[in-house]
Amino acid sequence: MNRHYSDHELILLLYDATGADSHMAACAECQKRWLDIQERRARVPSEADPRATDVLMRQRRMILDRIRKDAPPSRLRSAWIPTLMAAMLVAGLLGTLPASRRAKPASAGLVGGAGTKAKVVPENWFEDAYSATQPVEPRAASAIRGLFAEGPAEQ
Repeated sequence: MNRHYSDHELILLLYDATGADSHMAACAECQKRWLDIQERRARVPSEADPRATDVLMRQRRMILDRIRKDAPPSRLRSAWIPTLMAAMLVAGLLGTLPASRRAKPASAGLVGGAGTKAKVVPENWFEDAYSATQPVEPRAASAIRGLFAEGPAEQ
């Protein structure tokens, strides 16, 4: 290799991504830069300082203790838990009752006996309700309908 190693190439060498060639052994400048990079890497701590971890844990404990001390006691949570559990128990018991023992709804407004089906709604209720909400058809629509009618058009 005729040129000097770039910083990028030296970093690749540091992490064994590329192999060194004869230029590194022959060039004093590249050797000096290589030793500088290795020295900088050695100065970087590989693990966190245990003293810093202890300080952070003490601070965290102090903060949590202060939060617990200043927080009012939660009566709301403790009061609602038994109430919700009782409601779920009642709902579960009602859900397991046989259908014959459940209260039957009153058939208010229906005509007929227990075994007959009563007609509550008129047959054309939807068409009547729809036509009542829609505006009157425009005059141009009758002319267009006349184009598609099978007999003589209504005038």
